[in-house]
Amino acid sequence: MAFTHKTAHSIFSKIQQDREKYSEFISLFCLHRGIRTGNDWDRIMALSPVGSPLDLIVKANRAGTDFPHQIAFFGLLHYLAGFLLSKEVHIDLWGQKVYPDIWSIVLAPSGSGKSSMETFLSKVFEAVEIKEVEPFSTAKAFVSSIAKTPKGLLVKDEFAQLLKNMEQQSYLAELKEYFLKAYDNANITRTTGKEKIEAKEPAISVYGSTVDETFTKYVSAEMLCDGFAQRFNYIYCEPRKDKKPFLSHHKYLDQLRDRMIEITNDIPHLKYKLSEKAIKKYEELFHLNLEQFEGIKYSFFRRTHFKTLNQCSLDSK
Repeated sequence: MAFTHKTAHSIFSKIQQDREKYSEFISLFCLHRGIRTGNDWDRIMALSPVGSPLDLIVKANRAGTDFPHQIAFFGLLHYLAGFLLSKEVHIDLWGQKVYPDIWSIVLAPSGSGKSSMETFLSKVFEAVEIKEVEPFSTAKAFVSSIAKTPKGLLVKDEFAQLLKNMEQQSYLAELKEYFLKAYDNANITRTTGKEKIEAKEPAISVYGSTVDETFTKYVSAEMLCDGFAQRFNYIYCEPRKDKKPFLSHHKYLDQLRDRMIEITNDIPHLKYKLSEKAIKKYEELFHLNLEQFEGIKYSFFRRTHFKTLNQCSLDSK
């Protein structure tokens, strides 16, 4: 989008008539600047509506830490997805349930605040009911955990090691199959002797993290090309140049809690249906993104793009 004098005047006229247009203007401006400069901060701000929890947390992260902006941005998205899953909020797509069960792996340098921001996010969501999958170390333990919490949030550090162990360790041989079933929201059943464990229609928000420098040590090119590794989004974080000696983002905690309570209390329904406008938006995004990410393997693009249905649903309201 080119910000000519004419378009700028038109936008400011709309803002004077409707203050909600201000958020739209900021997003468009940041997107325009981000495309021109390649700056991650601009791209993230373009996706963060003014005054929203996303907007607040990335600003708190920027002002109070020198952590990569992506850790706060995507971390909050996954926690919010975990909340929606805990409530079983979903889209009805011609009879098929589409859950916000996004799977991501954050790749960031050691000491970049992955654990600190995760702890901060857990405090933000303390006043909001969110179900978390219990830690596990074996395939059996995973089934037990997901049977107790079939819908919710899974936070896992050193995720690249887990991916490698699924391929090489016998005690995790069945875990890959269970994850695939969870991705498809298919029932998981495990029978051992007289014991039968079952997780019905699992849907989980998977928020993994690992050190970027060691990622290729654990995950091979072959693994990335197969169908399993392609089910994850990979978020690469570069170190910030604006170093800060203090962690003052906690002063934003109460404001974020209050805003999150306000947002989560304002979800009127558990089931949503896509409007014709949303379906059209999804089709437009498909062709735009297909052109932009032409070099990405189509099977990976297809899986990732399907999750944009949730965003199209929000945009169509």
